[in-house]
Amino acid sequence: MAKNSLQKCNNMLSVAISESKGVVKILITINLLVH
Repeated sequence: MAKNSLQKCNNMLSVAISESKGVVKILITINLLVH
């Protein structure tokens, strides 16, 4: 049971990290377009 919840937590973490990377890429792209 604990192992399963730990796996879920890891999955959510990896998703959050990949999403934040995507946001950073979008922000960099916007900055390049604006300047």
